[in-house]
Amino acid sequence: MALRTEQFSINPTLTVYPNPTVNGEAINVTYFANDNDVTFTLRDVQGKVISSETLTQTNSEVNHTLKNSENLPAACYFLEVQSGDYTTTKKVVVM
Repeated sequence: MALRTEQFSINPTLTVYPNPTVNGEAINVTYFANDNDVTFTLRDVQGKVISSETLTQTNSEVNHTLKNSENLPAACYFLEVQSGDYTTTKKVVVM
């Protein structure tokens, strides 16, 4: 049996706050990842895209407020974050 080394990376971390949020309150996102561009896509429960934004990432931490998030009606949404080959999704609740 031969030993080998494999290169791996730590999965990016996604934080959405406040969650749940109250209608009229902005949704903030903190994302730690590699130096790729980051795309934020907010979808409703039917999969319809509510908003989509792409940011050019210059360091490992992105702090971002989703545009027009304070105008969302009360519902459950899904925030998809894509950076390079990595994609993650987080549930967001607006009350």
